[in-house]
Amino acid sequence: MVGFSRRQVQDIPTVTVKVTEHRTHQVRCDCRHTTTADAPEQVAGSPASYGPNLRAFAVHLLVFQHVPVERAAQLIADLTGARVSTGWTSNVLHEAAGLVADSLKYLWRARMPG
Repeated sequence: MVGFSRRQVQDIPTVTVKVTEHRTHQVRCDCRHTTTADAPEQVAGSPASYGPNLRAFAVHLLVFQHVPVERAAQLIADLTGARVSTGWTSNVLHEAAGLVADSLKYLWRARMPG
């Protein structure tokens, strides 16, 4: 063997939504009262929700890429298969703003003179 030549292909993995199902057990006692186990803390109160990575992706599209809400929802569906609504897309931005509000107030105060 004299040597070798090298060829590289750069690509991205297929992006898809990963669904994790959480089941909460129910039991009924002799008095006919039904008790349901609590869902994990990260699971919203609705039967289906979107996780932190999908939420972060939506916020990134809206804030850093300045993609309009309707186009961001369509892009998320096209790239991941998650059929998010424009209402959810808009709402996730408001949720993110609420999560960083205290930090932004602190930064604003730190920049104010005197």
